[in-house]
Amino acid sequence: MNVLGENRRFSVAILISCLPLVPITFFDLRVSQLVADSENVVGKFISDYGQLPGYILIFCALCFLFVAASSVIEKISYSPFLVIFVLITFADLVEYLNTVIAGFVLLLVAILATLISLRLKKNETVLQFSRITALLAVITPLFMVQTLKWLWGRTRFRDLSSDFSDFTLWFLPQGPTVHRSFPSGHAAMGWMLLPLVLLANSPKQLLIISKLVIFWGILVSAGRVVSGAHYLSDVYLSMLMSIWTFVILKIRLTRLPYSGRDYSGRVSRHV
Repeated sequence: MNVLGENRRFSVAILISCLPLVPITFFDLRVSQLVADSENVVGKFISDYGQLPGYILIFCALCFLFVAASSVIEKISYSPFLVIFVLITFADLVEYLNTVIAGFVLLLVAILATLISLRLKKNETVLQFSRITALLAVITPLFMVQTLKWLWGRTRFRDLSSDFSDFTLWFLPQGPTVHRSFPSGHAAMGWMLLPLVLLANSPKQLLIISKLVIFWGILVSAGRVVSGAHYLSDVYLSMLMSIWTFVILKIRLTRLPYSGRDYSGRVSRHV
């Protein structure tokens, strides 16, 4: 009965979080018309670097999982994903830096991630953080977002005709096209920092990390709307997918923070 009640509350919470999509549907195009500016500094910055923190976090998590793996089979299973995100991160860096500098930055991150992983490979908190980060990366930006982009074929605001006649509502898929507006990959990568809250050792740390994660997620999402690359509905759906996927993974793979576990990792007797 308790499980059923929790499932109901969880479903209600998801439905409530979807309610803003009702007004967004009616004002989606209008918001973009009001705020879109291809020369906006924030929009340009987010377009260039908005995904980078997420890529680096995923790369570090995969490095930790690879180093902490106790068997060759485990290491082999992590290797393809590690290679994929190394290539994606390198491609993202090369777009804005020259090849040598991009390679140096990536090598430096790899060395630091490996050294940290060797030091913390037996830390259960970091292990759980890395598992959730890796799964969130595969499920949301890599699978869900890219699949929906291909199926929806929604035209970006900056690519609309002058009379906006080719604008489509977010819930109407157009089928595979060259357009990839819905949902936002940048926004999904912006919210990839969510697992950082798992590393908090106190309520104060949790508050600080949560504020930084929310700030970055909103900044990346807003930057994509301002740049004309996405509509408000694109980034809002990416946010919902990222948050709820993270919550589900956290419930499945680890305890909720501060419910029956003290900061030393021991389980309370009162649970």
